[in-house]
Amino acid sequence: MIPFLDLKKLNAQYRDELIEACIRVIDSGMVYSWKRSRRI
Repeated sequence: MIPFLDLKKLNAQYRDELIEACIRVIDSGMVYSWKRSRRI
């Protein structure tokens, strides 16, 4: 396999910021389960 783009290495510098952003989204309550949203 020929490596094309190492996203793990690229995103490593943003790891903490990405985790904090994910936590803000989860804590906001704006995350919906696909199964739950299909019932709406």
